[in-house]
Amino acid sequence: MEHPPLSGFTRDSRLERVGEREFAVDVTREWCIGDAANGGYSLSLGVRAIAETVPLPVPLTSTAHYLAPVLHGPLRIEVETIRIGRTLARGVARLVQGGRECVRVLAAFGALPAEPAPPLYAEEPPLAPAPLEECTALVLGTPSGIPGHVRAQLDTRYDPESVGWARGRPTGRSRLAAWTRLADGGEPDRFLLPLVADALPCSAFELPGVTERVLTIELTVHQRAVPAPGWLCCAFRADLVADGYLGEDGWIWDSSGRLVAESRQLALLP
Repeated sequence: MEHPPLSGFTRDSRLERVGEREFAVDVTREWCIGDAANGGYSLSLGVRAIAETVPLPVPLTSTAHYLAPVLHGPLRIEVETIRIGRTLARGVARLVQGGRECVRVLAAFGALPAEPAPPLYAEEPPLAPAPLEECTALVLGTPSGIPGHVRAQLDTRYDPESVGWARGRPTGRSRLAAWTRLADGGEPDRFLLPLVADALPCSAFELPGVTERVLTIELTVHQRAVPAPGWLCCAFRADLVADGYLGEDGWIWDSSGRLVAESRQLALLP
């Protein structure tokens, strides 16, 4: 039986074990914004490394603190398992480049039920994008022109009410809705969700004066289900932008309409 070819995302995230709990990977420019690796991609690498050392399959929650930019080139990942129990396993990954720790990832792994129960929402999540056929395919950098290499690896269709800044008409509402998938046809998995949570343009670009790349301080992703094959449906919003900081919330649904991930990040405005 022939196996489908590896997606570029899986190929470029493949870890080489160089010690009992130490891994190496070469970060390519394809997963960068400008010269620095996308924060969601860095989080995904840390989650992959922890997954190699714990017995449970699903990263129920993962958090990255960004200490310095990860540049394209060789990267080492050091893993420490904190505690392994019957239902939860926790670990820390340190992403090190040039002798300097750049990102620290903390994750808790567990398992999800084979037949998940219908979700109960205390408050309805934000509106999902318009139907796929009504959305526009774009490959975007930042308003100031920094190239978004990572976004070329995704086939993303933006809702007509999103990314007004890319058309020279910011909406004034920090909302973004889109459909996305890997451009080479690779299917979503537990490691792609952290990337998608951070790879699309910041919703705050719709606000006046937010024209530079925002710098993520901390990113957390909660995985609520294993994604089904096909498109991912995304919505992001930044409800408070003040004093040089913004907090952005995200929701990701799979092709079956199930909520598969939630995200929250704190970012610094230049």
